[in-house]
Amino acid sequence: GAAARLREVRPVWTAPAGMVGAGALTGDVAALIRGANTSVVCATYNLQPTSALWAALVDLRQRRPGVAVRLYVDAQAADGPFKGRGGASRVGGVGGRGGTGVRGTAASRRAPGLSTGEMARRLRGAVVMRTRAPEDGMRAVTSHAKLLSIDHRFLLVGSANLSYSAEERNVELGLRLDDPALAHGVEKQLRDLEGVVYEQVRG
Repeated sequence: GAAARLREVRPVWTAPAGMVGAGALTGDVAALIRGANTSVVCATYNLQPTSALWAALVDLRQRRPGVAVRLYVDAQAADGPFKGRGGASRVGGVGGRGGTGVRGTAASRRAPGLSTGEMARRLRGAVVMRTRAPEDGMRAVTSHAKLLSIDHRFLLVGSANLSYSAEERNVELGLRLDDPALAHGVEKQLRDLEGVVYEQVRG
């Protein structure tokens, strides 16, 4: 019933300098990924090599390569602004060795991140999806969703970008849910956007 479903939802927080005790987002992200048995689906606006999310994903690929990993990220946050049409004309590769050009001015002021190419190479065997370059005359779509779905059952959604800043310096709030139907629905919506909003990165 409704009361049982409410017990399946709990808040998760981040705050500066470990001010949050129980229900810390960083600990939940690492624990959920570490405990994955079949699949991890993740969407985040940006991804930094210093984040708990990145460390957990790399560790999972090394320890349990049979767990399917699908990652959705924003191309401009990772690779710099689109320049013209198509992925080959992107500027940047911010902080990544796989960049295809010079860093964008705004991007270079941010903390070093991971290029989408580096994500795909370092998470070998995972599916890394990035937002597509816009058609002529169209505006680029920004992928700003932040979520983690584990084993098509556990769903973590919230305000945090799952970057180091969000995990260690910002006040962020999310919800962790044990709801297979909702997890499946969220994953399906992301898959339905592939080919229209997202393209696969070839590492």
